[in-house]
Amino acid sequence: MEYKRESRASDPHAIPPQPGDIRVGACGYDYPDWAGTAYPAGVTGDAALACYARDLGLGVVELPHTYLRMPEAEEMGRLRALVPPGFLFAPKLPESLVSRLRDPQGGHVRDETSVERFLAGVAPLLEAGALACAVAQFPLKFTRGKDAEDHLRWLARALAPAPLAVELRHESWIAHSVFERLREWDVTWIAVDGPYRPRMAPFTPRVTAPLAYARLLGRSREWERGSSAARYEYDYSDLELRQALDELLGMGRQAQRLIVTFANYPHGHAVKNALRLRELLGLAPAR
Repeated sequence: MEYKRESRASDPHAIPPQPGDIRVGACGYDYPDWAGTAYPAGVTGDAALACYARDLGLGVVELPHTYLRMPEAEEMGRLRALVPPGFLFAPKLPESLVSRLRDPQGGHVRDETSVERFLAGVAPLLEAGALACAVAQFPLKFTRGKDAEDHLRWLARALAPAPLAVELRHESWIAHSVFERLREWDVTWIAVDGPYRPRMAPFTPRVTAPLAYARLLGRSREWERGSSAARYEYDYSDLELRQALDELLGMGRQAQRLIVTFANYPHGHAVKNALRLRELLGLAPAR
């Protein structure tokens, strides 16, 4: 029998998304070079998140640090207290769930312990209705196949009631049957805009769950040979943002909520581009 995620509408803590709810934000909120660029000089740490959410009015943030460090309930509760009601968090799943994929026999790893620790860590967000989703960013080597699809189905089931959004970068995942299965499992497909790379899926706007998601990585030409900062060093032009509007609005019309995040973090470009896209979409700041 195919697994279908149970509805979250019965969750007494959940804040159901409303049609036309579009959130724009960034991947992360506190980088050293954001003080004096994205924020006033000297604003770092908790003050950076408060500035991001309250002063700039951005309504969602990805938490990239949970990829390398398992979220802790105390930390998540503290972050939740820094932002206004309705603000959403999208923590990344830890690498043990999306990068360490194979056991010595070649099968896909089912790390139940990591799932339990992740859910315990994000519990304050889930209970407050502040968890947008868990972001599963799979590497390019994670290619489509029956075992891989079974792994996604297992992950969706194991994480319930936390919503799951998956970034599947390999071009083999671009298939109607894949989108249909994600719909069956109530899993969000993440549409990714990034630099051209062999075998990397192009930006493919699809809506497979009540939550739609798009991530804009930038289009750096240094992706293959540059440092981490060089790979994400990119400032979207106004023309590029305008060209994305129709597809993003199309996703928003098909979903109850659309999240768009920018990962081009160097020099505060992610915040700059997020604020400009929000303006082009005609959205008021999330307060």
